[in-house]
Amino acid sequence: MNSSDDDGILQFTIYDYVTSVALLTLSALIGIYYGFMTKQKQNNPNEYLLGSKSIGLFPISISLIVWQISGMTLLGLPVEVYTNGTQQWASIISVIAVGLALHYIYLPVFYASQCTTCFTYLELRFDKHVKNLVSLLYTISMLLFIPTVIYIPAIAFNQVSGINLYVIIVVTCTVCIFYTTVGGLKAVVWTDALQFFMMLAAVFSVIFAGGFVDIWSAAERGKRIIIFDLNPSPFERLSFWSVSIGLTFQMIASICISPTVVQRCLSLPDYSKVKRSLIIFLAGIVLFNLCAHITGLQMYAKYETCDPFLAGLTRKIDQVLPYFVMDVGSGIPGLPGLFIAGIFAAAMSTMSSTLNTLSGTIYEDFLKSHFSGASDKKVSNIMKWIVVILGLILVVLVVLVDKLGQVYELSLILSSVTAGTMLGIFTMGMTCRSANTKGIIAGSIVSVLVVGFAIVGAQNVKVNSMLPLRVDGCNITNVINMDVFNSTQITQATSPILETNTSASEAFWLFRISFMYYAFIGFALVFIVGYPISLMTGKGKHIDDVLLLPYKRISTEYERL
Repeated sequence: MNSSDDDGILQFTIYDYVTSVALLTLSALIGIYYGFMTKQKQNNPNEYLLGSKSIGLFPISISLIVWQISGMTLLGLPVEVYTNGTQQWASIISVIAVGLALHYIYLPVFYASQCTTCFTYLELRFDKHVKNLVSLLYTISMLLFIPTVIYIPAIAFNQVSGINLYVIIVVTCTVCIFYTTVGGLKAVVWTDALQFFMMLAAVFSVIFAGGFVDIWSAAERGKRIIIFDLNPSPFERLSFWSVSIGLTFQMIASICISPTVVQRCLSLPDYSKVKRSLIIFLAGIVLFNLCAHITGLQMYAKYETCDPFLAGLTRKIDQVLPYFVMDVGSGIPGLPGLFIAGIFAAAMSTMSSTLNTLSGTIYEDFLKSHFSGASDKKVSNIMKWIVVILGLILVVLVVLVDKLGQVYELSLILSSVTAGTMLGIFTMGMTCRSANTKGIIAGSIVSVLVVGFAIVGAQNVKVNSMLPLRVDGCNITNVINMDVFNSTQITQATSPILETNTSASEAFWLFRISFMYYAFIGFALVFIVGYPISLMTGKGKHIDDVLLLPYKRISTEYERL
């Protein structure tokens, strides 16, 4: 085993630090190269946000993959499988739905309109008020979501190194903010490529180190193999229906109308490359999700009878994976460090892509009118300052994440606050010629309020969200968290996510709905409220057919994509 401290937490060796330091150093150097050493030094908006449309197909595809595969997948999903089983396999249905939705619904409209940000579409389709509303919703949702992304590698590194959590956060964010600020989209895309290969190496190394002996049998004994839980109840936390329906809407909302995805696709010179890029992108999502499931089953096989969290060897359930990596990688110098660097890579890619996109969104939608006539260099400098300010805000917000619950569920909940609402607004605009501003604003307000009310109310519901975890194979003298399991020592642990004071059976029905359905509820409410109000208030204005889906257009002429 690796060395350990007095609490029994496995520790890094000198070999393990090298990979993380190399990742941070190389990322910073890429930023320096594109910010100061190339002929195009990110001194105009087109270069800063779109890379002058000179970035290749493969780097853009890789950038999309690592943007979507955040630390939530590499760290949160294996823990989700470890604690709740394999029902998340149904996410492959969501990936297929995302591909179809991108190809046939959203990208044809976005690409035809060639807007700088996808929110500019809303100004063309409705008016500036709708655009500003959705831009604000997106900014809020990212400020809620990205802190969980930052927190993931920090808590993992803290678990295995003993370095102060907030020191890790500050150092990582500083490097990320630096190369995003000075290097623009090109630096983000090429650091994403570096981080992608780091992630691949980390994931496959851990899988092979973890081994495959008895993992399926152990998972079956622990009831972790869940293929088709067809319970139709919307109150079931995870079932085939909540994943295949609820997660599908969540993923479509987070991908199909994402300014990051639209920005990457618009940076490609023609639509044929966009299509090929999407195939690579979606295949990458499936690959990493499959690897996360395998790792989760390996963890359960390893700790079937002695869970590290209940035994007090980890402070939070999310730390079981880094503990597992340190455990199985103890005989392989540098493997734990490679894994932690892989999680850092995933988190940094998501954060940097979001910062780059947000800088363009905030400038175009909120500040541009105040800087009319500004030079390209001044505009790009304003965007860079936006990145710095947003980065500092995120560093402060990440402190709150440490006080909350399990990362995987938390990240989905936070991103659901506005996801369904935004999806409903874009979809209604593209599919309903009658939709107007009054209907859209009314539907979005009701949607955000209802989903927000459901999420806040759910925090006061006592829900036990983990399958049984065992400690009967531990040396009982080493078990620290005695308060979370009963005297049988084979029990279901109290959820570290929602420790509350109201029984689930007594709570208001809306508070008991699975968190997986939040995006679907938000999406549906926009239509349920917005469409009738649009019809009652004079329908929509005359609009350009290019802003609608091809089959909704009156004219027969169609962009040859």
